[in-house]
Amino acid sequence: MPTIAELSISNRAARITFSNSDGVNKLDASCRESLGRALDQVAADGSLRFLVLQAVGKVFLAGADLKELAELDGPAALAYSQAGQALMNRIEDLTIPTLAAIQGACAGGGCEMILACDLRIACESSRIGLPETTLGAVPGWGGSVRAVRDLGLARAKQVVLSGKLYPANEAHGIGLVHRVVPDMELADCVYGWLSEHTTRGPLALSRAKQLLNAHASIDRAAQLAAEAQAFADCFAAGQAALGVSAFLEKRTPVWP
Repeated sequence: MPTIAELSISNRAARITFSNSDGVNKLDASCRESLGRALDQVAADGSLRFLVLQAVGKVFLAGADLKELAELDGPAALAYSQAGQALMNRIEDLTIPTLAAIQGACAGGGCEMILACDLRIACESSRIGLPETTLGAVPGWGGSVRAVRDLGLARAKQVVLSGKLYPANEAHGIGLVHRVVPDMELADCVYGWLSEHTTRGPLALSRAKQLLNAHASIDRAAQLAAEAQAFADCFAAGQAALGVSAFLEKRTPVWP
């Protein structure tokens, strides 16, 4: 079933909630489309102060739809990567502060999305990471660029090259998330963050975010272009198709 990203607004705070009838949320085509529409509304509403990205179900975001990836060749993979990067850039470039409230697994494209957020809070039971190398690919939606920026080169290499999903406390130690809370306290923690930040000057928060992003985004376009090409190369060579099909068939890939 497709995943839906639904926008709700209350007290000048926007919430985008991911949901799927099977509880396993994915950044499939339907989800990306509804997320784009929600971001359009958020960007156009000058009264908003904050955006929270959250989910219902057992999985926050499992990443891209592997059935979509299985159909990609080199040129299609390049376009797929560039479109995903543009979507993540839209989240990062919002003028209001953004918070990812993570429960369950957050993998691949889901992890790339939270790296585009300003703050990341995770439940203790969460597992977070960039497993693309286990599928014969690389992060293609800005994950490699933002991992280096947010984690530093050494830890970014650890996360990307291992392809591991890290338990929340370990993810916190690496820098993938800013805070870990007991599962039952996530909603209260989000409410506390919103309440705390309403005491900050809205223009100051917006300008501070824009200023910090400007310092961190030097050469972002060139870095994302290199990432998209590397993603496409993996599909052009056939190794990503091999890895994705092995995962879907629940077997270990045999690399050439």
